[in-house]
Amino acid sequence: MTLEQVGSDVVASGSGEIDTTGLQFLFTGGAGSNIWPAHAIINTGLADDQADLYTGSFAGPTNFGSGGQTFVTSGAGDFVGLQDGAGVELLIVPAGYGQFFDG
Repeated sequence: MTLEQVGSDVVASGSGEIDTTGLQFLFTGGAGSNIWPAHAIINTGLADDQADLYTGSFAGPTNFGSGGQTFVTSGAGDFVGLQDGAGVELLIVPAGYGQFFDG
């Protein structure tokens, strides 16, 4: 995932596959787009989409700045999220996405 400042906006973009093999499925639920640099939380895509939450062991930063939580004002594309710094590691993907890798 790449974050880029475009004027006064921050744009997140990315592509590729996410392999959920080895992660534990938690539940499917509603998801909202936000970013919280102090806790290494980023959730991108269409707000209020249904998403699958997974947990497991994966490496990432514990923060990517000191900023507080900001909710996204617009979004497009599939919902994808990562949380690695607030005491629990979460990967969030579009609902049903992991079934293609879980066998």
